[in-house]
Amino acid sequence: MTFFKYQGAGNDFLIADNRDGRLVFSTQDIKDLCDRKYGFGADGLMLLETSKDHDFRMVFYNPDGSGGMMCGNGGRCIVAFAARLMNEENPEAVKRTFTFEAADGLHQAEIIDCNETFTKMTVRLGMSDVNAIEDIKEENGYFLDTGTRHFVRFIESGLETSDITAEGKRLRHSNLFAPQGTNVDFVQHEQDRLLVRTYEKGVEDETYACGTGIVASAIAAWHAGFSIPGSDGSVHTEIKAKRDSLSVDFVTESDGKSAHGIWLTGPAVMIGTVNAAVNMKYDFDEIIPRRGTNSYKWDSAENPDVLPMWVADMDFRTAPAIIDALRKRVSHGVFGYTRVPQAYYDAVTGWFSRRHGWKINSDWIVYTTGVVPALSAIIKALASPGDKVLIQGPVYNCFYSSIRNNGCRIVSNSLIYKDNTYRIDFDDLKRKAADPEVRLMIVCNPHNPAGRVWTKEELTRIGEICIDNGVTVIADEIHCELVCPGHKYIPFASISEDFLKHSVTCISASKSFNIAGLQIANIVCEDKLTREKIDKAININEVCDVNPFGVIATIAAYNESEEWLTRLLSYIKGNYDYMSAYCREYLPTCQLTRLEGTYLAWMDCRNLKTSSEALEERLVREAGLWLNAGTMYGPEGEGFMRWNIACPRSVLAQGLERFRGFINKL
Repeated sequence: MTFFKYQGAGNDFLIADNRDGRLVFSTQDIKDLCDRKYGFGADGLMLLETSKDHDFRMVFYNPDGSGGMMCGNGGRCIVAFAARLMNEENPEAVKRTFTFEAADGLHQAEIIDCNETFTKMTVRLGMSDVNAIEDIKEENGYFLDTGTRHFVRFIESGLETSDITAEGKRLRHSNLFAPQGTNVDFVQHEQDRLLVRTYEKGVEDETYACGTGIVASAIAAWHAGFSIPGSDGSVHTEIKAKRDSLSVDFVTESDGKSAHGIWLTGPAVMIGTVNAAVNMKYDFDEIIPRRGTNSYKWDSAENPDVLPMWVADMDFRTAPAIIDALRKRVSHGVFGYTRVPQAYYDAVTGWFSRRHGWKINSDWIVYTTGVVPALSAIIKALASPGDKVLIQGPVYNCFYSSIRNNGCRIVSNSLIYKDNTYRIDFDDLKRKAADPEVRLMIVCNPHNPAGRVWTKEELTRIGEICIDNGVTVIADEIHCELVCPGHKYIPFASISEDFLKHSVTCISASKSFNIAGLQIANIVCEDKLTREKIDKAININEVCDVNPFGVIATIAAYNESEEWLTRLLSYIKGNYDYMSAYCREYLPTCQLTRLEGTYLAWMDCRNLKTSSEALEERLVREAGLWLNAGTMYGPEGEGFMRWNIACPRSVLAQGLERFRGFINKL
């Protein structure tokens, strides 16, 4: 894979042509490529992608692998890259003006000057309007958003020789700008120009220049009285960054705190090319049309323009090995009654032994058509009408229906929400588990929708409390493969022999490999008598015949698709990072719960002062965006919304833009 190395005023970037949509990068890929000792060194990585309505789309990543919003120097460089590409493809029609998409919206750009080889240019880039400037008196500076957040401080002299790193780092993490943080610009005013140095978040160090920081400095200088607008309100500012000179033009507003018509002009230079081995095998950015396929997710809305980000299935094509195995089976042409072969059990047990260190005996496995029917059958087998079942709200809605449909009563050991995450109230759990009418506890791990992956210590405390009180644990571990870096899934039954004997586990490849429509899952139960009760409950109405395609798909998933899963997890983590960055910049009133597992982002919208159900209904009707209301997962979910982020990043960006537009009108 060839990357093009560009620099704009000393900021350097790796840029790749991804118009065919084949490139997929994990967070670690980006870190490695941008590393200055072990990679090629860069202040960011950008992809030039196809846009439906404009010249191209800019996708920007910080060097730490997180998704970024806008970069002024990077924007000029990718325009220069686009101009060079398009000139090579059509030298008879040299293109000098561009309109392109970025995460913060549309941008205009113009090539002002260019050498004959299209490797050195001066680019004029349109930037986002600035709608407000906040005076931060306690830090002697100004805060504004120019596509990314900036704090600007003016100093009288000595900027060129000052060490700005320590103070920049302190301000970048100051509580004044929490939780999003901020870039920090130090500015010295001279007679005919500004000197600017920037400490940049994401880079976490000083950079040679920051385009959005250059713009922020120019506008803050006008606000502070250093620049006098012309009669038409226009301001032109010359700026010297650490390495190069740039200029900023804008038109002021009469309120003294906002500006529009902002243009950043400066160099964009191609340094050369570098070759790197990167993944091109799986395309998670591909948009696969699903309407008209009887998709429950996509075909349930009355309005075909509604963007569905609700029900938990993915918009990605499943692993190639699964598709190939299914094609081979379909080509046989006979789809009669099917038995579960030993190869299926070997695939399941081999996967959990190899990947999670849990040695499952094939005899412990009961085949079923899904985890939800499994839950219902287990409750039917192990509890009687009137018994109580413990859950931990907010939690998956089918827990409620499975309990009620079997005539049992729900008891919630409500999770405690604090600092954008959840923890277990063990004192409450002890009290409720001690009730002799409590027979079962359903533990969701990873937890839907809270996003927690319970630690071994947490699971151990749950198990000890339940065993002490004669409560059997039902472990719903359907999301067990969907775990973020830095966290580890621990099978509940693997912790000890006692836990194995006093629990029943539900697992399936359906969520992780996007094969839910093939209807296949497993119940793992070591105790023979309990297993026989559950098997009888599952088959009480003779509705558990084997789906031949589910068997084939599961074998291919567990035996041949681990690399695909690894790449999927990296992409989902990238989506969450992108969403987090977007929320910090544009949705500060809505906090994301920290995601440890699943592909379901849980958003705290309580500051909007609107009920979850009303938000769901209004988002569908007014914004064309379908999310799940938090109350679907119990009363503890009031004020929250659940997002399914297992989709191409461009779809996620569209959903966030629709949500932002909606709340801006509230």
